[in-house]
Amino acid sequence: MKKLLITIATIISLLFLLTACYNTPKAPDAPKNTPKAPITSLVDCTTAGGEWKKVGLAGNLACVLKTKDAGKSCTDSSQCEERCLAGIDQTDTTKVVGQCQATNQPFGCFAEIKDGVAEPALCID
Repeated sequence: MKKLLITIATIISLLFLLTACYNTPKAPDAPKNTPKAPITSLVDCTTAGGEWKKVGLAGNLACVLKTKDAGKSCTDSSQCEERCLAGIDQTDTTKVVGQCQATNQPFGCFAEIKDGVAEPALCID
């Protein structure tokens, strides 16, 4: 009976050791264009390299951050840190090339480009 208990205890111990060695798979990287939590203080904004200022028609204070790819040519927002934009006059169904948005702020009049086609113009303020 003692041998049986020792054998069972040994098997259980080995199972715990094997379980502890199991390497869990790494979580996949976050997809591009994932919204980030907004910066809500002057100190955090300055630390992030942004400019704390009034934005939009309401004049609310927000952290304006320049995008790393500002002005880069694009044909879809998936190619940009923020959005791929065209002027409001480019709202036809022909293939267009736009530019990556200059800042993280959504305000202004523009046509977003998706899969090389400018969407209908939109003004956000």
